[in-house]
Amino acid sequence: MQRVLHLILLSLTLLTATACSTDKDSEPAPALEGRWNFERSQTYSAQGTLLPIPLPGTIPAPHYLEVHGTQVSKYLVGSTATVVPTYVYDASQSTLVGQDGIISRIEELTKNTLRIRTPTFVASQGPITDPVVRYDVVAYYTR
Repeated sequence: MQRVLHLILLSLTLLTATACSTDKDSEPAPALEGRWNFERSQTYSAQGTLLPIPLPGTIPAPHYLEVHGTQVSKYLVGSTATVVPTYVYDASQSTLVGQDGIISRIEELTKNTLRIRTPTFVASQGPITDPVVRYDVVAYYTR
């Protein structure tokens, strides 16, 4: 009888624990809509290696993003003029497509953080057979 009582108590405990747990899949996806302030960036080689020193042409100027619907505009800090190109947000692909055709990938989106990876092409200092080198710039934003 005591063994049955222990099993009943254990079952009730497990039912209570599972009923109180939250399912992350049921939480709504964070919204991209609104303002995102640029914090910092990191530059990676085409092979994915973090470069210790950013290369010229890969360092973004201080800016912020404004997202309204599928339109993403970039503004320099202290300016009200939009920086070209503007972007179109494709939620199904988690990408930002620039007017210049460059596709940036959203790597992380939470309530207060945003991380975007953008391919960047820089003139090579090497032989003429390799005039342009690709790097990826990862930009970090907060609300």
